[in-house]
Amino acid sequence: MEFSNTAQMESVFDDVIKNAVFDITKEMEQRIEDEIDSHGIGYANKVYENTDEFKNAWVQSNPQKVANGTYEGDLHYEASMIKTHNPDKWQHDSQIEGWTGVNIDEFLPNIIFETGSYPLWGENHSTKPRDAWTPMISSMDRSFAKLMRDSFAKSGIKLDTSRTYKSSF
Repeated sequence: MEFSNTAQMESVFDDVIKNAVFDITKEMEQRIEDEIDSHGIGYANKVYENTDEFKNAWVQSNPQKVANGTYEGDLHYEASMIKTHNPDKWQHDSQIEGWTGVNIDEFLPNIIFETGSYPLWGENHSTKPRDAWTPMISSMDRSFAKLMRDSFAKSGIKLDTSRTYKSSF
């Protein structure tokens, strides 16, 4: 690839970096979905009928340029995507006295990924406090160079990730 000037080169690399941030954010979204599936979140009892609303409430936005050559990606939980509230089937609502009808949509990530749930059906994996965030972040850290290399390769750019580059930050 040849460039006529620096501005043209910067424009091409801006697109490559923006796409890489998008790809990495998309990978984070996939890992959250995998975490939900691997732990059977939403399948805690025979009464519950999974809606997949929690899993699908993770929204990725297009990366935004925040400085020259710097992009930020965004992956966030969108509580408004939880539409089903059925305490009879324990769908984003509860039959536990004092909790029925309490809208907990915005707290679902913390409840599901951190605090454990109410032991109504006995002690099991869902009642124990858990930390889904730290393993996911560690996993992303370990695979970051490969994810960047793969994303840049889609644009025809080969990265040498065998070297470690230190930021001045």
